[in-house]
Amino acid sequence: MAKPLTKKQKEQIREDWKTGVYRSYTELGRKHKRDHSTIRRLVKDLPKTNIDIVEAGIIYERSKDTLRTPIAKKAVDYAVALAITEDKIHMAVVQATNENIKRISKLLSKKKKDLSMQDLKAAQEALDKALFTIGKAERHAPRPTASQEEGLIIEHTSPQQITEAVAQALPD
Repeated sequence: MAKPLTKKQKEQIREDWKTGVYRSYTELGRKHKRDHSTIRRLVKDLPKTNIDIVEAGIIYERSKDTLRTPIAKKAVDYAVALAITEDKIHMAVVQATNENIKRISKLLSKKKKDLSMQDLKAAQEALDKALFTIGKAERHAPRPTASQEEGLIIEHTSPQQITEAVAQALPD
């Protein structure tokens, strides 16, 4: 009788199944040296959610095979790694900025009566910078006319108006 599966082994089996590479419980069971019924119990209702990622990886590797030299392949690998790193940094900045917007909005909605004009100005400036960072507000944009009131205007507004504007600007 085989030893009971550890949490890590169970997770690995589930993740392997999600790739869509294994067409049967028996095939996945062979990889992990387990009976197909054990595999079925772990993955029977689990969708194969990572098929697209595996297919994209295959396309990427096949595309690299069209490159003629190892130097060209290495250059492509480096460029992809660099782009991924930049994308992760950008996403982290956007996420942190969204969190800051939520915190400021929450503060303004809770303590609007207790805030001084200086506090409101600081909150407006922080919101302006945050919204500009994530592309929801333009820096030094011309003031819109009455017929252009589609954008987000945070000058000369009350804390409640700022909170409402922020709520509308945030992604769902």
